[in-house]
Amino acid sequence: MTTIDYAREYLARGWRAIPLRAGTKQPATRGWPQLQVPPAEIEEYFTAVHNVGVVLGECSGWLVDVDLDCLEAIALAPRYLPWTGAVFGRPSAPRSHWLYHAPGLAPVKHSGPGGCIVEIRSTGQQTMFPGSAHPCGDRVEWALVGSPARVEAAQLTDRVLALAEACGSLKRGLADSAAGRVSDRGSFAGR
Repeated sequence: MTTIDYAREYLARGWRAIPLRAGTKQPATRGWPQLQVPPAEIEEYFTAVHNVGVVLGECSGWLVDVDLDCLEAIALAPRYLPWTGAVFGRPSAPRSHWLYHAPGLAPVKHSGPGGCIVEIRSTGQQTMFPGSAHPCGDRVEWALVGSPARVEAAQLTDRVLALAEACGSLKRGLADSAAGRVSDRGSFAGR
């Protein structure tokens, strides 16, 4: 499929597709939050070199992206997040984006040791979707290409918070363990 094919597919799903600059996550046009590409004019906005973004939240039928930003979040997500039929990622971060329909859900970002752990991307934000080349060079690809699950905003918020807390605890435990090994080596070397 071409970039234009992907953009056409997203528009057919009722998602607001926008062109992104080649090899980046950056919108190719100013005013992208309000941009509405008419299906008949798609080739005027997208070329083979563009990446494809989707504007999230209310304008796309309350499509939201749970963006898993660390390996721990990717590994633990199946235990904490509701099942969904729409998941994508890239070879170096597989299954790192889980899509849902969650009316009224606001963006939330959870950080911990080492930076961002997980975020809910919604109204006023966009995400680079399959049909794109990630800045690292990987192709963004579907893992599950079905329909996003419909969930209550409060339920998804609670599940994402629980995932973030579990990841934070895991990261802190690993850091404490590593610090203990270093201090053990230091005291051993001093004997």
